[in-house]
Amino acid sequence: MKKVVIVAGAHGAGKSLTINCHLKPLLGIGYYAHKFTLSGKNGYVFSQSLEESGLDVEAIRKYFHYDLLVFAARPETESGSKLNLIRDMFQKASFAVNVVSIQEESEAPEKAKEVFSLLNSN
Repeated sequence: MKKVVIVAGAHGAGKSLTINCHLKPLLGIGYYAHKFTLSGKNGYVFSQSLEESGLDVEAIRKYFHYDLLVFAARPETESGSKLNLIRDMFQKASFAVNVVSIQEESEAPEKAKEVFSLLNSN
């Protein structure tokens, strides 16, 4: 089953910290790396939210061939959030979608473990 985990939080809440400093080491990749393999499945990680990167939601279709994906997004309650668009797009592409919310940077180590667990579960 293909999976995507979306780390959702406001600007400065710790999305990038969670992904770059805590999740990537769990995945066995470096700070600047994006591709990983976990339990024989290929994955890709985005640490910058689509809102901040300016990447169009449609552009993420080119990553549908990966089994595991991690994205960052602003919370759905925030103006300009693309969270619901991302979630809908992946659900339509038959991905299991999970959202991990983060409120503050101190939660980053715990949230990274949660994301890793979701990626690594059957």
